[in-house]
Amino acid sequence: MATAHPEVHVVVLDENEGMGAAIAAGLGVAGELPYDYLWFVEDDSSPAADALSQQLAFLESNSAYSVVSQRARWFAVDGGTGWRGE
Repeated sequence: MATAHPEVHVVVLDENEGMGAAIAAGLGVAGELPYDYLWFVEDDSSPAADALSQQLAFLESNSAYSVVSQRARWFAVDGGTGWRGE
């Protein structure tokens, strides 16, 4: 991500401490950066290719909202389960 999109600031934790710790770390860094938006993506999620652009478009046309989220659903992968964001 960081290589393909140098304008994106990626926060990587040394250990998997859960989504709560990841969000806390991201929020801690965010206050020091000149960005208008944060996008949290779990390492095992698979957002649709246009998910970010749709979320940004929604936020930019609906000033009453400051947070958006993707819808998640379960799907089978090789006999197991996983998340797929929409």
